[in-house]
Amino acid sequence: MKRELLDKFYLKWVGLLLGLIFLAPIFGFLKDNLGSVEPLDHVANSLGLNEKGPFFEIFPDYTVPFISNPFVSNIIAGFVGFILVFCASYLIAKLLIRRE
Repeated sequence: MKRELLDKFYLKWVGLLLGLIFLAPIFGFLKDNLGSVEPLDHVANSLGLNEKGPFFEIFPDYTVPFISNPFVSNIIAGFVGFILVFCASYLIAKLLIRRE
């Protein structure tokens, strides 16, 4: 009984994760085609504030500089960012959790 509940629990989370993975490119496509603007950028522009870039950027404006297709570039930058955050989180968790 416990094993069946655990399998159903993981199946729901895996299904949700796969659904989000397949929806992510659609949101990127819609963002580019609908002219979406970040709310903080809109407020900063209305107040006349200048944007100072960071000291170093891995992916400027969520794109990969050497890929000319903006849609593919955006997807790759997001995937690499996800992998970096996942690996950093995993490493921190491994360091914080003691093995028994």
